Amino acid sequence: MLMSEASPDVMNSPNESSAEDFPEDWYAYAGESHFWMRWRFEVLLQQLRSLRVDPAKSLRAFDIGCGHGVVQTQLAGATGWTTDGCELNRPSLDLNRNPRGTSFRYNIHDRRPSLEGAYDAVILFDVIEHIEEPVEFLRSAIWHLKPGGMVLVNVPALQSLFSRYDTEAGHFRRYDKHMLRSQLEAAGLEPADLRYWGLSLVPVLWVRKQVISRAGSAEEVMRLGFRPPSASVNAAFEVLGKAERALFRTPPVGTSLMAAAFKPTEGATAR
Repeated sequence: MLMSEASPDVMNSPNESSAEDFPEDWYAYAGESHFWMRWRFEVLLQQLRSLRVDPAKSLRAFDIGCGHGVVQTQLAGATGWTTDGCELNRPSLDLNRNPRGTSFRYNIHDRRPSLEGAYDAVILFDVIEHIEEPVEFLRSAIWHLKPGGMVLVNVPALQSLFSRYDTEAGHFRRYDKHMLRSQLEAAGLEPADLRYWGLSLVPVLWVRKQVISRAGSAEEVMRLGFRPPSASVNAAFEVLGKAERALFRTPPVGTSLMAAAFKPTEGATAR
């Protein structure tokens, strides 16, 4: 893995959460073995199959907000993609061990000329909920994408589940399909597939909302909000995820929302 510096710590826009403010405890909990990280990736693979995207094809992807590199590692193990990543949070980037691609410190609003239209796919997993006005951010993201390229987005869903966990994590909102589709289209993208996942986690997050409202420190909020209390509970949630994916191709609602959208080809305009 190559790491390089390309920008200052702060974002360019006051409407974006500071990368330095992101709770670093989250990275300690969000490893490859966490049921939620595995569940999210399996939903991604389902979505790619639905779109007839061959994961074995050698594509070049850009994981924006790559953090400590879990998505990059997952993609390296299950696809033929080479996945570069960028991040502003230095401690998380220090943990990044990207097995196939380059990870570097970079602000996408800087639009480095060598990266214009360089990628077949852009990944924005649990990123845009941290941005108060995300359309300009999306436009900067897709500047790095080839015409006809694909954007893959994951966001937390259901504003009714917004809790102190979201506040401590730096979320401005939780999404529904209409909201996410509108933002993708406003950025000039053509949405192709939007799907909820985590239907069976809805009651869990409702209980979480009540429990963490009485939590003390921010660290306690993140621990109670994301870390499974034991390996057996983590395993049980993995079984739950497998059962849900077997029962529902696309659940009617869920605690997360994943979308795939495409950048129009040359001469075309977004619908």
